[in-house]
Amino acid sequence: CQMCHGADAKGTGPVLAILTQNYGYVPIVDTNITNRPVALIEARLEATARPLGPASVMPPFGKLLSGEERAAIARYIGSLPK
Repeated sequence: CQMCHGADAKGTGPVLAILTQNYGYVPIVDTNITNRPVALIEARLEATARPLGPASVMPPFGKLLSGEERAAIARYIGSLPK
C-alpha cells in the first residue's frame, strides 16, 4: 500500500509520484485512503480483477490476501489520523 498511498496512507507514495509526474497519470479518486470507510477499503482489497476505466492503476489483491489479512489492513487504515 505504501508504494502508492504512502506510509501515512494519504497518497504520498513514491510510485504514485512517478505515475503522476513522469507519466501524466491523474487520479480520478482521492488517493488519501484515510478518508474512506473501513468497509469500502476492505471491499476494494477483496477485488480479484481491476475495475475498467482510468481508476484501474491499483492492482487487484483479492487472490493474494486472505479475508483476515484484508480486514486487518482495512482496520489499520481506518485507525490512521485523517
